[in-house]
Amino acid sequence: MKLIGWLAALAALVSPALAQKDVTPLFAEDATLAITLTGPFKELRSRAGDEEPQRYDAVMRLEGTSAETHAINLQARGNFRRDRKNCGFPPLRLRINEKPGDASLFDRQRSLKLVTHCRDRAQYRDYLLAEYTAYRLYGLLTEESFKVRLLDITYVEEADGSVVTTQSAFFIEDIDDLADRFGKDEVEADRATQEALVADAAGRLSVFQYMIGNTDWSVLRGREDDPCCHNMKMIGATEEARTDLTPIPYDFDHAGLIDARYATPPPGLDLDSVRERRYRGFCRHNTEARATIEKTVSMKDAFLAEVARTPGLTDRKRGAMRRYLEGYFRDVRSEDIAERKLLRDCR
Repeated sequence: MKLIGWLAALAALVSPALAQKDVTPLFAEDATLAITLTGPFKELRSRAGDEEPQRYDAVMRLEGTSAETHAINLQARGNFRRDRKNCGFPPLRLRINEKPGDASLFDRQRSLKLVTHCRDRAQYRDYLLAEYTAYRLYGLLTEESFKVRLLDITYVEEADGSVVTTQSAFFIEDIDDLADRFGKDEVEADRATQEALVADAAGRLSVFQYMIGNTDWSVLRGREDDPCCHNMKMIGATEEARTDLTPIPYDFDHAGLIDARYATPPPGLDLDSVRERRYRGFCRHNTEARATIEKTVSMKDAFLAEVARTPGLTDRKRGAMRRYLEGYFRDVRSEDIAERKLLRDCR
């Protein structure tokens, strides 16, 4: 019976989603896009930490043979990286003022999260590209994941036309678009329960978070008085659904795979470094977790190839990421070792 349950969980993990809708054009390909953003970046950066960040009018131009220009507004977003003590350049939310045409690369896009470089140093470019890669790795594991699109952005100060900086960045797919691909809706609630989660999705994400060394997440609640959940979105059959919820992880910059100098483990876990792994999955999902472990082992070459193909990473960072992932595969090289390293710590 145990074997039958394990095989059923593995089948659920590898079966394609039924009636999945098309990805929007922006996320249908992965070639790096060149974009110019013109706006009041001096003021935006100086006021990024305001309790209610202001929106600023700006212009976005897609460069290249299929150039297009859009009036937009920009707003600083996030928590940790919006604080100027942590980052000199905040993450942004970009809103397109007028609905793009059907032929536009931005067709069906109105609001996009933009992950930016934090600071103007090569080390921080590596952090950003490593986090982009983490999204891509989860995308290899499941289509129930955020699509991302890598960018080279030139930021121009509107007041005098001067170039502020040119940096890597990436767009993250909107949660409503992700949910729509599966005929579902985003679910917003104050709390969630273990019983409410789709078991294979919960086991899958828990193993993945262990693989990349991320403990900065929760599928049950937000931080302090924040609504559910922490660095996690939920999708379900309807907005009101409170069962059969699929958790979708995001925001991986505190993972050991990224190893950002500003990242620290969450309090209470007794971890010395974000590079130290800790399994945070639930015991009720151990069958599904074992199936995911088996799947990741079969995908080892694909995961390492994804790290190898990320453009712009320094050789040093690429090698460090590869070695970190190799550490995971040592932890799951046998069922007994995986039980000891991961599943014994289930909650």
